[in-house]
Parts: sequence; C-alpha cells; structure tokens
Amino acid sequence: VGSEMCIRDSRFFAHRMLNVEEQRQPDAGMDVLQRGSVFHEILETVYARLAADGVTLTADNLDTALAILDAEAPPILAVAPLRHGFRPTPTWANERTVIVRQIRALIQADFTTTTTPSASALGAQRRVESVERAFNVMIPIIDANGTFGDGTLQVRGVIDRIDTANGQHFILDYKTGTTKIPLKLTARGRNVQMAVYWLAARALGLNAVGGAFWHIGSRDFSGEIADNTESNEALEGARRRLTRMVSAAARGDFAAEPNGREDGQCAKHCDYAQLCRIAVRERRARPTANDANEGHDANME
Repeated sequence: VGSEMCIRDSRFFAHRMLNVEEQRQPDAGMDVLQRGSVFHEILETVYARLAADGVTLTADNLDTALAILDAEAPPILAVAPLRHGFRPTPTWANERTVIVRQIRALIQADFTTTTTPSASALGAQRRVESVERAFNVMIPIIDANGTFGDGTLQVRGVIDRIDTANGQHFILDYKTGTTKIPLKLTARGRNVQMAVYWLAARALGLNAVGGAFWHIGSRDFSGEIADNTESNEALEGARRRLTRMVSAAARGDFAAEPNGREDGQCAKHCDYAQLCRIAVRERRARPTANDANEGHDANME
C-alpha cells in the first residue's frame, strides 16, 4: 500500500478506497504476480525449515539446503495452478524446471558466496532468524515542524526474510523482476518499502544493520540500506514522503502528483492510467495521426 501511494496518490485512492480493479481477461499460464507468489512460497518453505533447524548459511550446509529444495518444491509446484489460480500451459513442465533451477542457483550463491550484502554485514556464521515475519508497529516519521521522533505512523506488513548473527539482523526482500531498485528511489520517497522494513525491524526490537532487495533470476542485489550517511539520508527522504502522503490522505487529498514521470505516466505500466488527469493530459498533448496528415497536407500546399 505504501509503495502504491508513493507512485501516485490517485492510484491508491482508486484501488484501495474505491475498490476499482482493472478488468483482466483470464490467460493461460502465470502472470507476473502469480509467478512471484510461486517463487516466494518455495523460498519461504525451504528457508523456514533451515531456520527451524538452526542451519548456518555456509558451504558445508549447502547439500542440506538443496535436499530440502528437492523435497519441498515438487509438491508446491504440483498444486500451484489450483492454489494461485492459473491454467497450466503445455510448457508448464518446462517452467517448473526453470523455477527450480533459478531457486537452486540462488541457494547455491547464498551458501557459497561470502560477498553478498547479508554475508558481508553478518559474517560467516549467519543463519535465518525468520521468514515471512509479520509486523504491526508504530514507526517514527516527521512531525509538523519537520523534525524526527515526535510523529509516528502505524505500519503493517510482512518481511520476506531476516538473517541474524551475533545479535545483529539483516533484512532481505525477494524480487522476481530484474529491474534494480536504486537507493535514490528511497531518498526521493518513490519506493519506501525497504525503509519501512528497516524502521519496522527496529520497532520490533531487532538490531537491523542492513537490508536489500534480492533479484532471484539475476541473483543481483539492489536498494541496499546500511547504517551509513547515504542510507540515513535516504531514510530521511522516505520519512518526509510518508509524512506528506499521510497528511494528504487525512485531508482526503488524493490528487495526482507524480514524482517520477515516464512517457507521461508515473510508471511504465499503470492499471489506473485511464483515471489519472496527468496521463489524460499527456495523451491529449500528443499529436495524432490526423494531425500529422494535416501538417503534411499544409506543407504540400
């Protein structure tokens, strides 16, 4: 919800308050959201078992992790079409193989690479503290005078995974997309997800020392937050954006105020572009085929 408001308030209003949903035709195969849910379910199941057994994320325990994957992935994938609501295509068997292959590669990197943000922050003896960690806490934002500490905001959500070692914690959020989320988007308040997770972890009493998005397919990291000047400035930007959004929502103000326009929209794809005055204005400003023909005719004259 927070990220949706950050992209455009009018989108939040249409989706969350008017309950307007884009009319989609049912398609065979998984869409992006369904694919992400399948990946998350398998990763959650595997790492939940590792957490329960207290397995450290080291090369010595890689075979244990892969054995859990081989045991847990097939039954999850077998019921995925029914559970997530899609019709399997003739290539579903191949898709299942690709999904397991990508998760296997991610697990191998997790257990054998010592330069990942989590490993760098926590050291070699890190383990999974929790998966799908739910939170419902008050986090500090900014009061009316622009200072920290006096204003608070209640936030709810779920953190994909939290690693721990020596009393410190690292936040991980899985992404099935390959587009990186740079820290500058947090600073601009366009993507506050990791900032909210960081603040929520602190509110839960965890000693969060870092956080990052982990892109499953490429195994790249992005949006890394740590206890340093750059991250603190990004957190300040996210807090200021949250304050403006909450204040505007309290006034019933959901005016379209994009902060990252691309081709006249706040994002490359938006289900609510037809309702947005910004998008409508951009469409009206673009020359049409008739305009081009008229200009051509005038030149001919």
